[in-house]
Amino acid sequence: MKGRIAYEGSEFTIEWYYDSKGHSQAFEYKECIMKKKAKSTYEEFIEDDEQKALLDKEYKELLLSELLIAAMEHDHISVRKLASAAGVSPTIIQGLKSGSKTNITIDTLSRILDAVGYQIIFAPKNGTEKRLIHCQT
Repeated sequence: MKGRIAYEGSEFTIEWYYDSKGHSQAFEYKECIMKKKAKSTYEEFIEDDEQKALLDKEYKELLLSELLIAAMEHDHISVRKLASAAGVSPTIIQGLKSGSKTNITIDTLSRILDAVGYQIIFAPKNGTEKRLIHCQT
């Protein structure tokens, strides 16, 4: 068997080994995988409509929780102080932080975000140019 260096670095070297006919099992396997365009676990997961919907829902909930935690840490504000500033119960703030509270009104969310320096903005999805109000001349 003959070897050909595919990569040589300071920590390790990768070599492809070929038989007397010039075939390499490892190289052929890599080529086979590349042709099949193997899917990642994530790609396979989101092909299922139910799993994708669940992931989208949980991702949105996680974003709100992470935003709130980051804003509170940045402003050095406690759950009780934020609740007081927003005019809501500390239980609501704690629930949003932990992800256990996911169903709140826009008014409540707006007051909480306002207290940490954020606002709710409605924008069209995916760069579409939807307009809520049309003016005709």
